[in-house]
Amino acid sequence: MEAREPLKFLADLMNVDPQGEIGEDVEIPALLIGARRSDVFKLLVSFASFIASARSAWNLSEHPPSARADFLADAVNFLRDYPYCFDHLAEPSRGKEFAFISRLRQRLQSSPDVLRLLEKLLSDWEPCRHGIQRIKRDREAADCLTVREAAEEMRVDNATVRKLVESGLLSPVSSRGEERHYDWLAKSDVLFAARSLAQRMSLREFSLACQLPASGVLQLCSAGLVSENQCQFVRLLHPLPQFDRSEVEAFVERLRARIDFAPFGMGTLSLQDLFHGIGGQRKPWSAFIRSALGRELKLYADEGAAGQLSIKDLRVSEALGREVICGRRPDLLVVPVAPSEHLTPRNFSRGEVEQHLNCFPRDVGWLVSNGRLHPDYLADQVDVLGRELISSREIAWRWRVSPAMRDRLGVDHGIQRSYGPFWRRQEVESHFARMFPTGQPLAN
Repeated sequence: MEAREPLKFLADLMNVDPQGEIGEDVEIPALLIGARRSDVFKLLVSFASFIASARSAWNLSEHPPSARADFLADAVNFLRDYPYCFDHLAEPSRGKEFAFISRLRQRLQSSPDVLRLLEKLLSDWEPCRHGIQRIKRDREAADCLTVREAAEEMRVDNATVRKLVESGLLSPVSSRGEERHYDWLAKSDVLFAARSLAQRMSLREFSLACQLPASGVLQLCSAGLVSENQCQFVRLLHPLPQFDRSEVEAFVERLRARIDFAPFGMGTLSLQDLFHGIGGQRKPWSAFIRSALGRELKLYADEGAAGQLSIKDLRVSEALGREVICGRRPDLLVVPVAPSEHLTPRNFSRGEVEQHLNCFPRDVGWLVSNGRLHPDYLADQVDVLGRELISSREIAWRWRVSPAMRDRLGVDHGIQRSYGPFWRRQEVESHFARMFPTGQPLAN
């Protein structure tokens, strides 16, 4: 008698318009209302097959008709007991996806419409599947991230995140799964690290943003005009000097406030051009900028130079330039001593070598090809060359002499070229100091 009503329910599913939809008057989980009758029937047959195999070694079709009827009735009762029927099956599973579900999914692969009904029931009963999906739910509830998610948040790779963990800057919150170990990271710690790394400005970015050679940027840091980024995350991941983005932006705004437009008719020189006349030492970028910020000298910009700040193109008056070239402003020739080797460049770029030696690109190539300069442009070696040699370009620019006059130095004064396009600095400077004791006026 107990099986009669469930079996009548099964019969009605197939006898009353199998392709029709189940109405609200049917005793069935509300989630299945509106489903096709034939699909619900197939789902119940699948339940019955599982129940049969769970109770004996035989499949449903191998049992006698009376036993099959009992299993089908039990399947109807199982479905009507939803969602508690799944709870009872899940209790001994210990977090694994229990066999009932996995076997049903496998069985229903050929019936996608019926499989969708099963997934609908499972989704409502347990919004998060078992296994890895349950671990994911637990992780999100604990407000944690995986290593991969942390890497995406910080815009680094997984290996970098693990490096931060190994150094102790990020502490993992661990959870043990059934088959593997999961490292989780507190989301708040990851977001803090991400904000810290986002504030980082590299030496290269600073150089490009302000149009200032990297050596000039390091001078600013050595002079205390900007400071290194002291964030532990940044210092661990980036061995080269790094800077704080907000501090650099504030520095740029302070410098902008000290820049004027040159008065009409006033002769000016760009810092880049002026520095062609300063040899035998590194270019004193920080001295000029410090003096400008302290209102000790005026820096000018072209009226059309709005937008990005270009420090190398900032201008000073020709009168000031003449004083600097003639050595009457030693305060503007000071290059600060780096407080640590960290702020001392070991290598120059090719462009920085050209600027330091006041020479042409072909002259740098000549030095390298003739073994006078290492191909890696070692900074110490470039410094020595700058103190020993002076280029033909610097001679022409600094004293405004013609190539013919320069080339007659050997004939008229016994001063010979030393290496290709270079001369001995001490001999040349001593000669022109006697020739122009008050300095040579600079022209545009």
